[in-house]
Amino acid sequence: MSALAAGLGLLVSAGVQPNKGPTLEDLVFDPTLYVLASFTVVLALLVAWSCLRTASGPRWPAAGIGLWALGFALAISSAILLLALFRAGVVRGSFYLQAEFSGAYIASALILLGLDGMVLRDGGSASPTRSRRVLRPAVWVAFAACVVYASAILLNPQAQVVTSNAAGQHVAQQEVFYLPTFYSLLVSVLGVVFRAYGSRARGTRRQETLLSLFLVAVIAGLLRESTIIPSLGDPLADMLAAFAPFAIGSVFLYASAKTRIPGSSSYSFPKARNALPR
Repeated sequence: MSALAAGLGLLVSAGVQPNKGPTLEDLVFDPTLYVLASFTVVLALLVAWSCLRTASGPRWPAAGIGLWALGFALAISSAILLLALFRAGVVRGSFYLQAEFSGAYIASALILLGLDGMVLRDGGSASPTRSRRVLRPAVWVAFAACVVYASAILLNPQAQVVTSNAAGQHVAQQEVFYLPTFYSLLVSVLGVVFRAYGSRARGTRRQETLLSLFLVAVIAGLLRESTIIPSLGDPLADMLAAFAPFAIGSVFLYASAKTRIPGSSSYSFPKARNALPR
């Protein structure tokens, strides 16, 4: 997340500058941004609370979904909060980017941790295979390498791209900063597809399809947010191209968490009458 993560909401590339007077575009841009972000975060937190609350014992699939939702909510909410602080002039320049992507990398680690429990740990089997015992540390080592590489550039003043305009100097984001987030999302897509392919349960395949759609939607929004997909020429259109997929992805995540798997209740939201202790 940012989101998943993540650097999910810089919007600096959209031309947003601190201490800028409100315009007609801002009057439309801000409410739309905050409505989409709030909807996404609230739905993701609801999924995280429900899945982590009901995932008792070794029921990792539910806990994994909960960790994905928690990371996704963290990425979006931290990005929006930092954007507000940036606009108020509280944080600027390289510190803004460093704080932004620190939240994104933590969110990416939560997503990878969820994948670890759902697929890499044992894949639903009682005894992990040799390939999983080798693959699991390899996935984490590769993620750590991505974080170290991106952070080295993020923390190196000589590697930063600085632009100047009427509002002052601005440290531009770079696509490499998103490397750990893209890595965790792409690996998660592969893991979900692998888990669905290896399962014969109809409910599991439906759930994995919804999870795949969630991840694909987040990747689509992140491609625009990272400017890998070029600007559409309008700040509002750019924001919608990023945050509309995030909001749609949260709906897929919610639907996947509500999917009932035969023989298991850990994937379903508890009914209100059963939620209270007896």
